Amino acid sequence: MAPNHLFNFECSFNKGFPKRLTENKAFASFYLWLLQHAGEAGKWKPLFEWVQPNREMTVEEFKAWLRRFDMDHDGRISREELKEALQSLRIWFGWWKARQGMKQADSNHNGQIDNTMEMEKLVNYAQQHLHMKIHENYN
Repeated sequence: MAPNHLFNFECSFNKGFPKRLTENKAFASFYLWLLQHAGEAGKWKPLFEWVQPNREMTVEEFKAWLRRFDMDHDGRISREELKEALQSLRIWFGWWKARQGMKQADSNHNGQIDNTMEMEKLVNYAQQHLHMKIHENYN
């Protein structure tokens, strides 16, 4: 159910934009998705702190970022969860790149990234095909 403040929230957009979120259905649906997914388990992060594809990160940060999209909390990443992760980066054709990443990384063909070797392959895929700058943590 949508929170009450969503429908009463006054926007301060520039002239020509809608004054209420209910007039902008795309933004309203995104806002609802954001409330449901980004705020889970009290781990709210503002949008500007989310991972960006050109940002440098360690392998552990990459894994932590992926865990945010593990919707069933089983410790494995499915193709659908990987697709959600890539789409959060606004990567073009995220659904296709998720499929390709799974083809390369899922060694046992169970539809999940569920072991260390498969995660390493996914990191390599992200470095090579998504141009993410992921490196080992060399304290």
